Amino acid sequence: MIHASLALFAGSAICAVGSSITVQSRTDMPLPRLAQLVTRALMPQLTAVVIEDTAWTEGEVLRGITGALTILGQCGLGANRLTLLRIRAPVAFHDLSTRESRRLAAALDAPRPTLFFVRDTRNRPAFDAEAFGSQNTRLRPELTHTVWITRQAPELAEAIAHELFHILADDGSHSDDTANLMHDRTAPGRRVLNSQQCAKMLEAGRNAGLLSEQ
Repeated sequence: MIHASLALFAGSAICAVGSSITVQSRTDMPLPRLAQLVTRALMPQLTAVVIEDTAWTEGEVLRGITGALTILGQCGLGANRLTLLRIRAPVAFHDLSTRESRRLAAALDAPRPTLFFVRDTRNRPAFDAEAFGSQNTRLRPELTHTVWITRQAPELAEAIAHELFHILADDGSHSDDTANLMHDRTAPGRRVLNSQQCAKMLEAGRNAGLLSEQ
């Protein structure tokens, strides 16, 4: 087996659990700073994984991520760099499924946080998007600090921001405020984070090593 981190840089095939997973392309790009906002913490690295034949395009993924970071920017969160991986994988890996998704995440071993853009979910109960922090991955550590976004996710920027908050704050709770980003249903205009939520996200993110000081 080729070690995943070497394979990503070399563009080689990664053999995972007897199935061929190939990194088709890797793009590293700086993320724009939001000049109008005060940056209190930085996300040094963010990784996005787009699986071929799941109907996702790199353009919509980039727009969704940029929109999500703009939303989280209200807390003073900035980001340095995005690594976008386009991979080819057997159809068993096209949907979120704990068994196969653990194998995929372990094979890629990409820097975290990692966003996976998949076709659908086979998990039950079924969610349009799902986040895995430290609290819900004790028995599935390969998924720690990953987010899985399905094609059914409404309002892509809000969905990504919502799930990233879950893993950065290491908090699975939701808000009753219908204007709040962390309401249990994402919707247009639900983008607000209060000062307590911001403080928790930045502190927990730093403690987990996902964020650094400005």
